Amino acid sequence: MQSILGPAIQNIIDDHHENDLILFEKIQFQISKWKAEMLNAQPRPLHIREVMEQWDERKNELLKEKPIALPPSFWAEQMGGFKKGEIICIAGRPQMGKTASLLYLIHTIAKKHNTLLYSADLSERALIQRLLCLETKFSLDHIQSGQLNEEMMEHLYRQSDQLYAMPLIINSEYFHYVHDYIINMESIIIREKIEVVVIDNITSFEDKGHEHHPKQVNKLIDQIKKIAEKYKVTILFTAPVSSSIEKEKGPKKPALQHLQPYGIIQQWADKVIFLYRPECYGYFQDEKGQSNYNKMEWILAKNKTGPTGHFLFDFNRNFGEIREIKS
Repeated sequence: MQSILGPAIQNIIDDHHENDLILFEKIQFQISKWKAEMLNAQPRPLHIREVMEQWDERKNELLKEKPIALPPSFWAEQMGGFKKGEIICIAGRPQMGKTASLLYLIHTIAKKHNTLLYSADLSERALIQRLLCLETKFSLDHIQSGQLNEEMMEHLYRQSDQLYAMPLIINSEYFHYVHDYIINMESIIIREKIEVVVIDNITSFEDKGHEHHPKQVNKLIDQIKKIAEKYKVTILFTAPVSSSIEKEKGPKKPALQHLQPYGIIQQWADKVIFLYRPECYGYFQDEKGQSNYNKMEWILAKNKTGPTGHFLFDFNRNFGEIREIKS
């Protein structure tokens, strides 16, 4: 609007009015006209009644939405579940159980929702084997080696049918450009009516056309946030925690500042869950003298729709099984 005012006043001056009063009145009229146009261009303030009506409409929409199915648990109830349009980050150092935690969630989610899983670090075969561990309660060694008796084989075939029926799409492609990653994701979401997208390791790609990998990861996260909001899909992804935590004294529990250099996660994620296994840092007993062997802690450090908190699990790495410990 400001670019219109200057030329309009200049045209009035160029008319060479002999009477300064006429010139002043015409300029004053032009400024008044410009002010009115500027005011009309601004968004109108809403009356509180209109705000309440809009909230009632949104509340009704939320009530109609089908909630994302999660394992029956205290933690899911406490954090308010996972909602459509949210992006959820599960972060941790190596060996903390990030992929196991994703598969624990997928094992329930993918039975109820059209799910797309990206995993450049594990092949489709390896992922299916780990899902079979959860379904059959057999160890990964048993499934990989095929050392199963007849009864175990029958059980394996029966449970395989459960996996076969899952509306789960696995993509283990390694993308080289953010643009290709996003186009692939959007096309599958539209074509397959995807409700949940899961990304095992958000940093597992390389944008060859750009200089700095963390910048491209931040760009990817920015794009998936837009996709989540546009298509009302829930997006879960795992991310690393900065190695700087290893130099700290004490128990080395991760916090939001340890997400650097991927700071945009803290900005855009609706929920951030850190994984922590005390035995990995030599803490074999808790404050009460109880064993920390095979214990995993989920630290809910950010939650836009509910409280934060801590949740404790038993983690059996042989079976890939995670079981909540009720407090």
